[in-house]
Amino acid sequence: MTKKKDNKNKKRRRGCLLPLMVALIIIAILLVFMVFSPAQRYPRPDININDSLTPAVTGLIVYNAIRQAESQEETAEITIPPAQINSILRLARNSYYAYYALNQDKQQQLPHPESFDAQYNSNNFDVAFCWNSGIQWLFGGNIDLHAEFNIAANPEIQEEITVKSLRAGWLPLPAAAAQLAVPYALTEVRKIPEFQAFRKAVKSIETMPDGSIKIVYYPFLLKEYKDLFK
Repeated sequence: MTKKKDNKNKKRRRGCLLPLMVALIIIAILLVFMVFSPAQRYPRPDININDSLTPAVTGLIVYNAIRQAESQEETAEITIPPAQINSILRLARNSYYAYYALNQDKQQQLPHPESFDAQYNSNNFDVAFCWNSGIQWLFGGNIDLHAEFNIAANPEIQEEITVKSLRAGWLPLPAAAAQLAVPYALTEVRKIPEFQAFRKAVKSIETMPDGSIKIVYYPFLLKEYKDLFK
């Protein structure tokens, strides 16, 4: 009797295990379909005369503040509306195309110009990046990542990035999980010499209710770079 019961229990467990394995395989296939995709391309953005004028006007304002600054403690501020932020982002992407074309020896280490995009909407930055995982047999092996975040800085917190949402392909991911990686990313960014040079001149960055970004900075600390803002 005991052996018969044991055999029945084993058969029952096998019967339960098979549907569970099938369910797990189906879920895995669905996740692959949701996450992996062929390479996504974000074409070079068109720019117009207003896009070109925005950094010129901003640069002139900063240049004048630098030229007139007389002490390290002096602060100045500039407020950039959302439309102008997007103009700067479009120009930055266009500039990257030129940088990529001129540095052919570095192209294997650099992201392709059409593999990423950045826009500013509703007080947040929306960034997309198509990452090639190298697994070619998985529908092209690319993962199209989309993140929504905002930035801030002040004397107390250095720099802060708050992730609002994250998506890999069609699969939403917990923003809290992405937030855990932010300190490590910021650590790497802080090692960049150009970032170090300009960061010391920024006192605070704040997003205003209308979506504008207000930057308070120390113009005197930028005197050696003033020609860049002409």
